[in-house]
Amino acid sequence: MWAVIVIAILLLAAFCLFSSDGKDEDKFITVLRTGNQGQIAIAKSLLDEAGIPYIAKGEGVQDLFGAGRIGGGYNYITGPVEIQVRASDESEALDLLKPEGPSPKDDGGEAA
Repeated sequence: MWAVIVIAILLLAAFCLFSSDGKDEDKFITVLRTGNQGQIAIAKSLLDEAGIPYIAKGEGVQDLFGAGRIGGGYNYITGPVEIQVRASDESEALDLLKPEGPSPKDDGGEAA
């Protein structure tokens, strides 16, 4: 009986600790989702340099389940790694992580 009460109290405490009070700056937004280890390393480097705190969600569990990263560069059970930043840092992080150079539709030259 006591074990059930203790578990209920711990669950309630965890819920209160991790529940959001509606503040947008406490929410984390995914700014990059990829299985490419090179892109993950570059994104982390750019965010570190800019002083933007981030979470690499799913990075630590890629090789723990099933066949690991075989096939698509990420574990199909856990999904690709997601780089997440605070909502208040979203626009700055997206600016840092946007691809450089001409878009695939742009041939880089002038119209004839």
